[in-house]
Amino acid sequence: MNRSHEDQLVRNQLISFLKDRNAHVNATDVLEDFPMEHMHSKIAGVEYTPWQLLEHMRLTQRDIIDFMEDPNYQTPDWPAAYWPEKQQSGPDAWNTSKQRFFDDLDHLESIVKDPRTNLYQTLPAGAKYTVFREILVVIDHNSHHLGQLILFRKHVGAWDK
Repeated sequence: MNRSHEDQLVRNQLISFLKDRNAHVNATDVLEDFPMEHMHSKIAGVEYTPWQLLEHMRLTQRDIIDFMEDPNYQTPDWPAAYWPEKQQSGPDAWNTSKQRFFDDLDHLESIVKDPRTNLYQTLPAGAKYTVFREILVVIDHNSHHLGQLILFRKHVGAWDK
């Protein structure tokens, strides 16, 4: 197998784990028909709502894109910049957040697909990090929180997949 073929295999696998169904569900399965009446539901012992999880996923994913693309990147304050306020918001805010999340997911896919992207070169803003590593972080982070959103859906009887 030549390097070019191996490189394409890795890229395809990364994209598959970002967007497809593999060992876990994908974001579309979890978010597309999320019951709006439960976007602010709470589960005993859990301090955040589905709305806050979606917004956290979006903010974190966007931050990782900024980290990869901006050589002058500055790390935002944790946790304030990565979690939304605990305010109530409506379906329009959910839909906007969801759309921005999917737009950024498409952007990540385009980064991985671009043959000019060196997956293994260190990033200007973080010399010990690579695009490959950051894509894995997004996959892991999204998978973790999508699982939590499934638990919310199961808790309110809105998961049958």
